[in-house]
Amino acid sequence: MNPSLVSNVTTVLLALVGIIGFFVSLQSYRAYQRYGSKQMGLLALGIAMLTVVPVGLTVGLPVVPGVTDAASLLVVSISYLVGLAAIDVAFNHVE
Repeated sequence: MNPSLVSNVTTVLLALVGIIGFFVSLQSYRAYQRYGSKQMGLLALGIAMLTVVPVGLTVGLPVVPGVTDAASLLVVSISYLVGLAAIDVAFNHVE
């Protein structure tokens, strides 16, 4: 398989994840603003931390001088963890 084709498809899919994640997160945030539901606010935060933030970090961190692959992976993993925690709190712990 052509390496440039794989790279292009990966880039398109990464952009698609970021765009769809941003849209879903924005809709959740708008519901939070409209109805004042804390669950929707936490859901918006969780979705953003699982989709939008990792895409931005994956694209942005490699161009920062001195940032290693391990540091990038650590920051993206922390973003995933915060996103999952926010969704867990939204579904299970908010009254």
